[in-house]
Amino acid sequence: MKVLRISLLPILFLSPLLSAGGEPPLRKSDTEPIDFYWMGTAITIWHHFPQQISDMLAESMGGREVNFERQYVWPIQQLFLPDDHPKKRGHPSLKKKDDILAYIQEEQPDFVVIQTTYDYFRTGEEARYAGDFPLTIRSIGKAVSEYGGRMVFYESGWNNEKTIAPLRPTLYGLAEEFDAVVVPCRVAQDLFRERHPDLDWSYEGDKRHPGQYFVLLNQMVFYTALIGESPDTVDGTILYRQPDDEIPREERMIEKTIDPEIVESMKEIAVEAVAISQERQAQIKND
Repeated sequence: MKVLRISLLPILFLSPLLSAGGEPPLRKSDTEPIDFYWMGTAITIWHHFPQQISDMLAESMGGREVNFERQYVWPIQQLFLPDDHPKKRGHPSLKKKDDILAYIQEEQPDFVVIQTTYDYFRTGEEARYAGDFPLTIRSIGKAVSEYGGRMVFYESGWNNEKTIAPLRPTLYGLAEEFDAVVVPCRVAQDLFRERHPDLDWSYEGDKRHPGQYFVLLNQMVFYTALIGESPDTVDGTILYRQPDDEIPREERMIEKTIDPEIVESMKEIAVEAVAISQERQAQIKND
């Protein structure tokens, strides 16, 4: 017998949003173009993810124009450290902080998306690439706040809950400080792994980057966090980067379709993840 599992979290999430009259970050009724600026590593740009988010939002909002630019930054937690800091790495992207700030100030994107992995907050000897991630967020956040834009924290990464729990208040505190939108992909990924332990979430090319299931799941979480609705209009087709290095780079992207039953499960998970994240933010705010 197939047991139907009903989660109350989607109801708990959507009911307060509608009854309290709160406005989601994006409203379907608006028609003006939207501009996104993405900052992050390969986790952010893999499978042309910013493009897929823009296309998904545009289609969901009746063809509304959704533009994007992206900037690779690694390690982002070191972006605003002094150049002579002993731990600052020599990656070329770390020399672009002035260009990044200039772009934000001049182009004034509506949303600045920052890849947010909990490892970035670690500063002790256990940190692989220690830096000052709150400094990065506050430096970007100040520039965004000056013209009335909004930051989006793309919560990602593979840390376990024991590592994440003591760092979560820092992230949520920064979200409160700058009225940032938290997109809890990390929460959704945990739920997905619990409910579908037989499915490989990782990219088969390296087992580190998001695979096909997380590409679609993350899209749904973005939709739910930004529009404030269940991602019912998001279908199961994604762009996917083939792992075969012998295929020319410009030909590696293909369309893949996810099994409809998995798609329906993802929709429930996306709403539940946003509900969990909002509840955690409220608890931390009230503590």
